[in-house]
Amino acid sequence: MDDKLVSCIFKNSKDKFEKILPLKYMTRSILPSEGFAFLSFCDHFNIDLIVESGLYNGRSTLMWAIYDSNKYQVISIEKDEIRKDAIDTLYSYKNVKLEQGDSLEILPKIIKDNKDKRIAIFIDGPKGKVAIDFGNKLLMNDNVFFVGIHDVHNKTKIKEKFVKNMSRIYLDKFNPFFITDYEWFVNEYKYLDEDESNGYDGIQDMKWIPYKYIDRYGNIKKDLGSYGPTIGFLGKSN
Repeated sequence: MDDKLVSCIFKNSKDKFEKILPLKYMTRSILPSEGFAFLSFCDHFNIDLIVESGLYNGRSTLMWAIYDSNKYQVISIEKDEIRKDAIDTLYSYKNVKLEQGDSLEILPKIIKDNKDKRIAIFIDGPKGKVAIDFGNKLLMNDNVFFVGIHDVHNKTKIKEKFVKNMSRIYLDKFNPFFITDYEWFVNEYKYLDEDESNGYDGIQDMKWIPYKYIDRYGNIKKDLGSYGPTIGFLGKSN
């Protein structure tokens, strides 16, 4: 999928996404710009059902739920016990179903049980090679149109030097059709994240600012080597 087509896809969904802003800040979640990219592809591929692997506090799930509640059904799977704050955030949304268990087992069953649906997958757990292999396996199903895999930022800082992130090296082998740290996308849509740097994760003692995480004193805790945690998108033509 070339950049010109992708740019048109985003422009077609921009006004629709802006209507759900501002979004309540929650720790350890995707950026609004990342959610925007995922939902834009859902619009483009005329998706009926979003299946998410990795719920945590439910912020990404909330994005899927409120973006177009009349169109998108959402199933979110969490391996650990579902957090109370996630339940509190999502209980009133009739288009959302929460499931506890191992996505590696549950997700293929959901796909099989929804053969009449056009499905998009978002994987935010497991991570790395396991997630990428799992996503490619799920794409073998006719009713799965694309997979978004989180935390595939481009580089990692080791001993004061940036090296290519191993997850990104592996992802690149499968020719992703889009990645949210592409410079042109960041330049055009970073305004969607302008409120994110106001949030603070007290548990991990850090907050996100573009390209890094810092502590309460402004000290760098983690250099991302990318604008944000980053979603990589795989599709059937990869």
